[in-house]
Amino acid sequence: MKMIILFSFLIVAGSLVMAVPTLEECPSIMSNAGITTGFAPMVAHSIHSLTLEDIRHYFKSDATEKNGIPTVNLDLEADQRVLPNAPLAGYDEDFSTMGLKSFDWVMRNMNRTGWGSRNTNVLVRLTHVLHMAELWDNVARSY
Repeated sequence: MKMIILFSFLIVAGSLVMAVPTLEECPSIMSNAGITTGFAPMVAHSIHSLTLEDIRHYFKSDATEKNGIPTVNLDLEADQRVLPNAPLAGYDEDFSTMGLKSFDWVMRNMNRTGWGSRNTNVLVRLTHVLHMAELWDNVARSY
């Protein structure tokens, strides 16, 4: 009986190992699924500045602070450059649209040194948050 169980285990384990694609197979599998070499940079661009409020609005209303989505740390003075979870930004909930919430967030922080991005002006920062909101709105339609 033990031999039958062991033999069954080996067959199942062997088939699982054989089902895992090799590094050589991955490009064709990804290509057949419509995933191009631009996939990873696009994902990185799409998530780099997400906040927890953005995740809750566009993708998952019950997302928690432990959401597992790495983002750039907007505190440019911090040692930790990438945060393991998209943080709560503190959007002003008196605004009803994500555009105005993002606009207000940038305006409230525009005079902070070491926050957001270096060597950019407030217009560039505003354009960035509105561009990202547009991107997430488009992605959310397919999500």
